[in-house]
Amino acid sequence: MEDLEKLEEELERSLVNAEQGFEEGNLETYFAVAHEDATVFFRGNAPPLYGKASFKEYILALVDQFESWDATSKNRTWKVFGDTAISFDEVTIKARLKNDSEINTTSRRTITFVRQDGKWLYVLVHYSPLE
Repeated sequence: MEDLEKLEEELERSLVNAEQGFEEGNLETYFAVAHEDATVFFRGNAPPLYGKASFKEYILALVDQFESWDATSKNRTWKVFGDTAISFDEVTIKARLKNDSEINTTSRRTITFVRQDGKWLYVLVHYSPLE
């Protein structure tokens, strides 16, 4: 059996690297940990995004509207079940849009990863608003 603490550290590094890539505008780093068939659920009545390509298209259009942004995660925990892992955290996103409006939102976020060919990839991301 693998060392659970080492697996959690590996997963944490992978997720933090992706998040930093997003904040630095390196979206390829951000999408590198997305499974080709990943599903993403955002807040409210937004339709789910099926597949890495549709998620990437959505994020690229969204980022194009941003002047600046910051995402902060807190209280992240991991549960690992063999080749499946689940991350739970609270994420606050603050953004200034090019039209001078602002976004300031905090959500609970759940991310499910699977290990495929030795690499952890997320297959499901779900945001649930706290406000």
